[in-house]
Amino acid sequence: SGYHASFSSLCALFNSFLMKKIFHIALVVSILCSCEVDVSDKFSDQQNLFVVSGQVIAGEAPRINLSRTITMAEVDTLLYLNDAIMDISLGEDSYIMDPAGDGFYQNENLIPEAGGELILYCTGEGLPPATVSLTIPEYPRVTDIRLQVDDAYNFTLDVDIEDPAHTMDYYSFYLSGWRKEVIHSYDWETEEETVDTSNVFRIYDVRIHDLVIEYTGGPRQFEFYDLSEPGGQYFHFSDKLISGSKHTLTVNDNLRYFYNDSIPEIYVNIIKRDDHYFRFLESYIHYDPYPAQDFLQAVQVYSNVDGGFGLLTSESRVVDTLYVSEWYEELDSLLFLGI
Repeated sequence: SGYHASFSSLCALFNSFLMKKIFHIALVVSILCSCEVDVSDKFSDQQNLFVVSGQVIAGEAPRINLSRTITMAEVDTLLYLNDAIMDISLGEDSYIMDPAGDGFYQNENLIPEAGGELILYCTGEGLPPATVSLTIPEYPRVTDIRLQVDDAYNFTLDVDIEDPAHTMDYYSFYLSGWRKEVIHSYDWETEEETVDTSNVFRIYDVRIHDLVIEYTGGPRQFEFYDLSEPGGQYFHFSDKLISGSKHTLTVNDNLRYFYNDSIPEIYVNIIKRDDHYFRFLESYIHYDPYPAQDFLQAVQVYSNVDGGFGLLTSESRVVDTLYVSEWYEELDSLLFLGI
């Protein structure tokens, strides 16, 4: 009987505990339901804003893209704007940008120069005005470029950069050129096979062992530079390790990987960036769009558009050409012989 009494007491205690838990759960659910708000109208009622994107390159007429922000009801939609008014001030001169379709605006008379101050204004389309201010970097100081090639066609390319003192400067480096593609086609009616070739412009994969490099990748995918895996196409770095001094970037690779007998040229590209590009790059790398827990990370990708969103950057470029026909003439014979 003692056992039955203890069991009955335990059941009563459990039932009392269960009823309290049910009461608390019901109370919380009731509170949550009473606070429920339909936010769909809030998403659709948000004020749309201009989105500006593009690059202003010293010595070239810019082509700038304009769209607008989207609501949650317009996900996977890109809304180009072709009827806005885009005005650019460059020093004392003002230029109206002409729509060219697909949201692009251009004016062939606008040729920004290195060191110039540029201000962009966007109005119209029923949106609040937006502005972007830029200072176009001075040209990078490339003092020397040296190419050495050994008997096995391994090459060493040295690029000397002289960084100015007392300023924060940002750079990008890459090699570009042409690749020959062989196209095979077959005519089923005549049963004839034809072979054609075409030259395709490309960015070369190269290797740089240099502590000054901070980031690799682009234009849509960036990552931290890893000295243990120093390969890549684009290399980005600031002058925090070389400010006010001369630095030599060294590329080691083999000319066989760049071989093109019809266009035997390799282009060495040194770009001086503004700080907006690097601030975007840093925020892009640190932002994880797929965190382990949903909703724990706000979108923090950098924007430099006042009154809107997007990224408009400025840069100046130095491009030097390496003529490699003397080695490619030998390579052509070796490749023909299958060596």
